[in-house]
Amino acid sequence: MFRPLAVAALATIAACGEPTPAYDVVYAKEWKFSVAGPVDGFALVVNTGKAPLSLASLTVKSVTDDHATATVRITASPGISSLAPGTAGGKLSGLADTLFAPMAPEPRGDASTSYLAIEVADAPPGTYDINAKATIRLDGVDATLPMLIHVVPGPTVYADPITAARLSLNR
Repeated sequence: MFRPLAVAALATIAACGEPTPAYDVVYAKEWKFSVAGPVDGFALVVNTGKAPLSLASLTVKSVTDDHATATVRITASPGISSLAPGTAGGKLSGLADTLFAPMAPEPRGDASTSYLAIEVADAPPGTYDINAKATIRLDGVDATLPMLIHVVPGPTVYADPITAARLSLNR
């Protein structure tokens, strides 16, 4: 009685197949900030698929944060090129380049375009943390990037990535 249903379920699963890799994002997950910004050079896109990946569709869908007055803003600058399979793209700041190197060993297909920029607007003086979350979309696949931003007072200027993460996305 259950055998035909089980066979149909297995056939459906087999037809769907395994998830197909879309892309990875390597980004600054934790920050030390003493300036408003914007700061760019903090994200790489890695084409983990089997076909070239167009960067023209990169958008920021949403950004949320938990601070009452400060606002975290993340903006996208879509690339005009495509990344070949197995390559990474994105211009990085010196600190991000050093931090990301062990997480993104792929050859760089585009090192001149900074795809994302971050700023903290309306930040009151003081020392505090902001938890933020950005959702970006590339090639129809969403990626949610959680971040922790440690805001510190000046006069020393900080816009420094502290830790990085690599997020893998599938279709």
